[in-house]
Amino acid sequence: MPGGGSALSDEALIAASKLEPAPPVPRPGQFLYLRDVESKAGTGCGTTIGQVWMAPDGAGRQTGTYPAPKCSGANFAQSWPKSQATGDNPISWPLNLLGWDGLPTSPAALQHAIVRRFEGGRAHTEATFTYAAAFLQEDAPPAVRAALFRVIERLPGVQNLGLATDQLGRRGQGVGLAQGGMLQELIFNPVTSRALEVKFVAVGPRQEGNNYQSAGTSLGYTLYVTCGVVDSDTATLPAFPGLTPAQQDRQSPR
Repeated sequence: MPGGGSALSDEALIAASKLEPAPPVPRPGQFLYLRDVESKAGTGCGTTIGQVWMAPDGAGRQTGTYPAPKCSGANFAQSWPKSQATGDNPISWPLNLLGWDGLPTSPAALQHAIVRRFEGGRAHTEATFTYAAAFLQEDAPPAVRAALFRVIERLPGVQNLGLATDQLGRRGQGVGLAQGGMLQELIFNPVTSRALEVKFVAVGPRQEGNNYQSAGTSLGYTLYVTCGVVDSDTATLPAFPGLTPAQQDRQSPR
């Protein structure tokens, strides 16, 4: 990866360090809680606030809320039973966010597992990048997190984008993958190795892959902002006062 390998290698070492806190694992009766903010250009609804609650057995609940009043009718909630995914059986959404014990820590084996479980067995570089970036926020054990950075590092076309700032003003390291007229950029915290944001920007000539938008146009983003353990599937984490009311986001408990 031109110019980017050393940055991700360093992050892999941080992720594997003994100084990295152990991931929060809910006990019976508790839930792993994740919250994000997503925006897609062209929807007319602004941002979507997503929340997920996952029990130790994989059962869980998810909600999506549109702050824009005109889109409130699109709000949704869904739940699912405990995970039935075992061994080589494919894992479909909703993902078992706590199923890290079965994932390998070898980068090559982990990349193969991502392709098999989440991409239907057919590798797609852009999808692998997206999954690996998202999994970095979901508090995998340090060895898995280290392998995830290695997976991203080895993907063809991944570039080091240098220092970057996410939609909340958090500064981090950016790496990106440009394909089909769109740049997918991951911004991560170089101290904690946590993913902060994945954003999509039009590049190159107008084409289907960038919705025929001019280069530099924002096509959307997902902000990863909260992950921790709560005591019920309705409990949330303390509000972060630095965000706008429209975002209604949460601060990471770390």
